[in-house]
Amino acid sequence: MTIAEEFMNYCIQVLEADFGQLSGNIVKGVRVKKNLTEKSEMIDFQKFIDMMEVNISVFSGKYKAAEICNKSRAKAIELMEKQKIIEIPMSADIEWEMNAFLAKNSLPTEGDVTDYAKYLALKYKGNSKTVEKGLIENIRNYVKMAISSKKINEEISNFLDRFPHPFEKDVSDFINYIRLEKLIFQEDYVKEAIEKERLYRKFHGEQLPEETATELDQFIDIIKTKDKRDISKTMKQHEISYLIKDDTPDDILPDFANLTLPDESDMKSTLEGMGLKHLIMKQ
Repeated sequence: MTIAEEFMNYCIQVLEADFGQLSGNIVKGVRVKKNLTEKSEMIDFQKFIDMMEVNISVFSGKYKAAEICNKSRAKAIELMEKQKIIEIPMSADIEWEMNAFLAKNSLPTEGDVTDYAKYLALKYKGNSKTVEKGLIENIRNYVKMAISSKKINEEISNFLDRFPHPFEKDVSDFINYIRLEKLIFQEDYVKEAIEKERLYRKFHGEQLPEETATELDQFIDIIKTKDKRDISKTMKQHEISYLIKDDTPDDILPDFANLTLPDESDMKSTLEGMGLKHLIMKQ
């Protein structure tokens, strides 16, 4: 629904208290002379309201008409301000700076997010709410990709433990397997990563992972639990609750959790159905 449609529906609702079923016809009559579209500006809304006020003053009187239409004027201002926040685009420069910021701060605190968004908004003369919303969305995507990358590397290591010299079909089966885990990846990248790890092992032996815990590792530990209340509480303690505060818990939390710890029973059943059970069976 566009801003214009939302506004005209609101006008009908306001008029219904005094004019009942005539409300729709009143608004329809005004639209014939002054229609509103998604490109309409505040001046267009003002003209629409002025015409509506003239029309209803015939029935309700001048003062009552003004009282009714003042509600529509307030609504028009509210919707236009909302539209400004939504539609101000972020420049490529802001996007570049966000990526540079995330390269150094993979999981920034809520305070850092707010302050950096203000900094970018002041530097590029943007809207701080729009910039902060965009920054949070970029962080979410960055975290999802980072979790996927980490998980894929772990799966590749496990895969080569089981199949040190994989055939093409083994690699194809493996890709189907990680696709079931809903990880974010590119097929060519995974194939290249498998071959790179295989060759490294051939000439240098198995590469031992570093034990140093990262911010991402801490985040993964937080969301591995199935208790959503504990997740929210812990995220607040770590000052990263901004990752979920704009979404319902039933939306974003499983999105993160499924990347780190997919349901084991569902995975086994699906793999058995596809003939890929051998990928998770111990040898």
